[in-house]
Amino acid sequence: MPDSINNDFNVNGAAGAAITGDGLLMAFTSKNEAKEEQIWMSSRKSIDEPFGEPVRIPLAGTIVRHPVFSADGLTFLWTVGGDIWSMRRDSRDKPFANPSRLPAPVNTPYWDIAVWTSNDGLVLCTRTQNAKEWIANLWVRPTQDAPFGTPLSVAPWSKDVASNVHISADGERLYMCTKEMGPGKKGIWMVRRALVETKTPPAKVNPPVVVAPTLGEKEAKKLQEDSAAQLKLPVETTNKIGMKLDPDTACG
Repeated sequence: MPDSINNDFNVNGAAGAAITGDGLLMAFTSKNEAKEEQIWMSSRKSIDEPFGEPVRIPLAGTIVRHPVFSADGLTFLWTVGGDIWSMRRDSRDKPFANPSRLPAPVNTPYWDIAVWTSNDGLVLCTRTQNAKEWIANLWVRPTQDAPFGTPLSVAPWSKDVASNVHISADGERLYMCTKEMGPGKKGIWMVRRALVETKTPPAKVNPPVVVAPTLGEKEAKKLQEDSAAQLKLPVETTNKIGMKLDPDTACG
């Protein structure tokens, strides 16, 4: 079982980690004694080295969550007060600057989270939590200065993936957790992007394939017990995938 990053950082817990495509820069959320949530960043020179001492990013707000990097590390997004914010930089050796709140329709009256963004800033995946469900959307625009228009469905073949969508750094693979693939097929699935071709016949979308079936009750219980022991926490304060439960967290 991998070591918790909490052991490496002098912070009050670490959660919601995001990492750049090269694995050299990481951001995560941590609470202070006043239970204010802020985002910290840590870097390393190679993937064979540990991350260095984290530095807090001076972002406005007392509940700042859900950091997301573009794969190249030049775009950074986060959520504060339920709204997605963004800032960019010209190179990795320069600081991020000019934070701005994304306008509607990307931000809604509900709780919005960025999931993934392309290096060129032309594609953005988000999740929105309304009163009943999570909704995942894919936004596309022709230039960085253009507004995002009507969103596309991230997974039009399923209505049960909105709260469990992750996209690979290169944007070519989408991972999802769904129970709509049929009886006994609940688990983590992966689907590749359909490439646009000019040849005939047109390219077909490959069907999703399961990559991690759901754990059985015994396996889930064992994982929970092992994780609780590693975290030095009572079993009842962890969930079945080994994550510490946080009663003060309103949104995941």
